[in-house]
Amino acid sequence: MFLTLARALDTGVFGVGPSANAALESFTVHARVLLEFFFGANPRAEDVVADDFLESQGKWAGLRGDLPPALKDLRDRVGTEVAHLTYARLAVTPSTKPWPFVEIVNAFEGVIGAFLRAVPESRLGPPAPILAL
Repeated sequence: MFLTLARALDTGVFGVGPSANAALESFTVHARVLLEFFFGANPRAEDVVADDFLESQGKWAGLRGDLPPALKDLRDRVGTEVAHLTYARLAVTPSTKPWPFVEIVNAFEGVIGAFLRAVPESRLGPPAPILAL
């Protein structure tokens, strides 16, 4: 869904209105979930994180690399513009409103690859088709 929505949103196929807003919300929530899965700093005990899939805990941070620049403001931006009703939304301008869908997906691509290389195959489900953006 994350990849499909990124493609669709990037083309503008939803136009403007409720459908576009719903697609944007879905994409940004998925992006934030992935961000927390791969880079979450303080997960709750019940949260599933990338490190849970490795044979030794604490190894993931060294394997994943630094947070890609395209993801640096993602958590706060999703919180401010999508997930929470905030006064900060008033500061969003037409020039800052667009989301870099392709850049966000591309930033996750390397992290997902590192994760798949690090996790024992026995801890993964069947492979899903990989869709290029």
